[in-house]
Amino acid sequence: AYADLPPAGDIAEKKEIEDIGVRQIVFENNVRANLKVTDFEDEKIYIRARIGGGTLTLPEDKPGLKLFTNGTFSGGGLEDHNDDELKRIFAGESVGVSFSVGEDAFVMNGATTPEDFRLQLVLMRAYLTNPGYRKEAAVEFRRSLDYIYQQIDRTVEGVAQDDVQVLIHGGDDRFGYPERSDLEKRTLDEVKSWLTPALENAYLEISIVGDFDKEKAIQFLSETFGNLPGRAGEKPDFEEERKVKFPRDLTEKSFDVETEIPKATVTVYWPSADIYDIKKTRRIGMLSAIMDDRLRIKIREELGDAYSPFAHNLPSDTWTDYGYLFANVTVDPAQAESVGAVVRDIAKELATGESITADELDRAKKPQVVSIEEMRRTNRYWLGSVLESSQEYPERLDWSRSFVDDYKSITLDEVNALAKEIFGTHDGLVVTVKPKAK
Repeated sequence: AYADLPPAGDIAEKKEIEDIGVRQIVFENNVRANLKVTDFEDEKIYIRARIGGGTLTLPEDKPGLKLFTNGTFSGGGLEDHNDDELKRIFAGESVGVSFSVGEDAFVMNGATTPEDFRLQLVLMRAYLTNPGYRKEAAVEFRRSLDYIYQQIDRTVEGVAQDDVQVLIHGGDDRFGYPERSDLEKRTLDEVKSWLTPALENAYLEISIVGDFDKEKAIQFLSETFGNLPGRAGEKPDFEEERKVKFPRDLTEKSFDVETEIPKATVTVYWPSADIYDIKKTRRIGMLSAIMDDRLRIKIREELGDAYSPFAHNLPSDTWTDYGYLFANVTVDPAQAESVGAVVRDIAKELATGESITADELDRAKKPQVVSIEEMRRTNRYWLGSVLESSQEYPERLDWSRSFVDDYKSITLDEVNALAKEIFGTHDGLVVTVKPKAK
């Protein structure tokens, strides 16, 4: 029903970035496209469209709208075909669309083959221009709520995804899960009112990575996305909406869970930074790998082999100046308190700014470099870390160029100085999630 399309759109700008094999296009209607042909997977093509501002545009007076939208949009099918009909129509074809509300864009994903490439783009266009918002999708989603809230309220992992996320984002309710009673009030009309302006005319950047013919891709894009009605040529800066605060004045918080499973998690968080000072981001990443190594050695020494502690840095690319380095240990509830102290001791030692050794740096660096080199041979990396917003954030192309060499060049002085900066200015927020005492 949606294959009868207007004439192909014209290209306004074209740029070949030869050293990393990327072509960028801007159509006359302001749709932006990024293409990279790879030989990593035969006959596999991955497509991602990023549209508008996602969570940054979330209305404050409709708690639960994001989760409700995620749970109903794809299942709502198209105006002329419900989800079951679409499955029948495309049985045997390699096409499909998933939709989600990302932090800073609405995101549409698809994976296909060279044979079904154009059909996949036609289908993605249809979800953009003629989404179904069918009530059966809402009925189906509401049926799943018992299970969802059982997981959120009665498992240690659920509380970590809900209450803990709200806490470490300074009480911001765009994070975590809504109250169930609020979620149950959300309607498909609200979803439609929220999404329509974005789907119809917001900034749109579509990226394609994989095994395809570049000229055919451009032709297919001009016949499907390049001929959409005119769209915004850039995104608003969302300066206010991007503000999120780490709770710096807090050092401890505990959550009790109604569960029979005898395990607890202890996570210690330190504020770090957002992603955009990329050299610093990479060095904090290396510091987290050194923390990870120390944590494993120490926890095993003190508690035995049964535990798998890890440390990681999460720098935001959406929230201004926001990021955190964290250390996580899953333990027997009786040991939760002592584990928090062990993690803090490791951080105190690192905070001297002199304790990391050349051997430790080398041990952390070698696997990181190998892992980066392997990652650069994946479509997932090129789509998700480089292409997907490379016209919105052109620096992503430079980041991919310097990735390996910059990691190799990290020095002992740099990681020790950052250890002092991060662990020396904040004691760490210890968050314990444990079963409620009987």
